[in-house]
Amino acid sequence: MSLGLGLSRGNFTSWRGDILGLPSWGLVQQLPHDPSVRHPTWLMAIRRLEPYRHAVTDLRDRLRTGVLAPGTRIVAKDVSEDLGLSPTPVREAMARLAGEGLLVERRGDGFFVRVPTAPYLAELYRLSLVILLEAQQGERRPRPDLSLVLGGEAQRDPVRAVERLFLAWAGESEGTALGAFYGLVLNQLGPVRRVEAQLLPDLAAEAQALVALAEVPNDHLRRDALTEFHARRVPFAAALAQLLAPADDG
Repeated sequence: MSLGLGLSRGNFTSWRGDILGLPSWGLVQQLPHDPSVRHPTWLMAIRRLEPYRHAVTDLRDRLRTGVLAPGTRIVAKDVSEDLGLSPTPVREAMARLAGEGLLVERRGDGFFVRVPTAPYLAELYRLSLVILLEAQQGERRPRPDLSLVLGGEAQRDPVRAVERLFLAWAGESEGTALGAFYGLVLNQLGPVRRVEAQLLPDLAAEAQALVALAEVPNDHLRRDALTEFHARRVPFAAALAQLLAPADDG
């Protein structure tokens, strides 16, 4: 079932599992690749998708974590050699990630990591808030265990902990659409979240306070905390964009 913006219910579950630290298609990978063994047609189809999924997952993670810096040119041949894949699934993955807003395709020049502008970052923060607040409405499937799961990580890696927390909160709504859309925003905000510490103090304390709200049934407290989190960042959009801007070689 398509959820729009290039996401289907199945692949949303896959990459949502990746960022939450859950297995995606690991069970399929563990099955023996013995050509003498006849496997169901559906399993063979999944295996044909493995190189593409591998490329999408790896590249998306590098982009979200800022390993591939804004403005970097991504060459399919280099990525395919690095991952041990053929160039075809890598090119397909790059086209997919351009559709998700993580890469920009320049005709004749290839794919480049998106360089976010200040207005673009401000809109991403606002959109993140809108989705998360909307996810708090109506029937939800809360996960009170999140405070236990993410408590330690909030101190060690507050950015990662908050990403996982917010993605889980977005996915608490009865439908999967909000979680899917939030995943797109989360990935685009990934690189800027990882330079926030240069401008915003006490990210670990902030993350710990947010994670603690997973056990609090009071929706107003969670909504207030989400609003404060995003309102704190929007005024720094220009400074954050500057930190992400490619160095001027001239």
